[in-house]
This record gives sequence, C-alpha cells and structure tokens, in this order.
Amino acid sequence: ESAVDQLGVNHHVQAGLAELPAGDRAVIVLKYFLDCSYEDIAGILDIPVKTVKSRLFSARQRLRGVLAERGVLTGRESAAS
Repeated sequence: ESAVDQLGVNHHVQAGLAELPAGDRAVIVLKYFLDCSYEDIAGILDIPVKTVKSRLFSARQRLRGVLAERGVLTGRESAAS
C-alpha cells in the first residue's frame, strides 16, 4: 500500500473515531495510538482490566461498523474480529 493510500485510510479511521462515543474513542486511542497496556488503560480510566477488554471489543466492533458504512472496509475486513 502506498503512503498516499495509507493517508487516506488514516483519514477515514480518524473520521470514524470522531463518530464514536467518547468512552469508545478513549480506549481505542489509549491502546492503539498511545500503545498503553490493558493495565495502564485500567489505571488511567479507573476501571477493571476486564472492563477495558470488554470496552475495546465493543469499540472495535462499532468502529468497524462505521468504517464499513463509509465503504473503507471490504466485506471480509468488516466481518473479521
């Protein structure tokens, strides 16, 4: 994938994140953009690690749905978990 294509994907991911509830956005940003561990996220948000994992799962599902609606993901990618 070219750098130009990657920039387009990044734009769509950022726009998709903006559509998510703040709590979903927070766990995704902490995990995937700031590379925080589950334990770090739990400490930052003052929630149990199990809740972090659950929220991340749900947030990824919602983000995947938003990106699929935007036509960014193929059928295979939108079905993957």
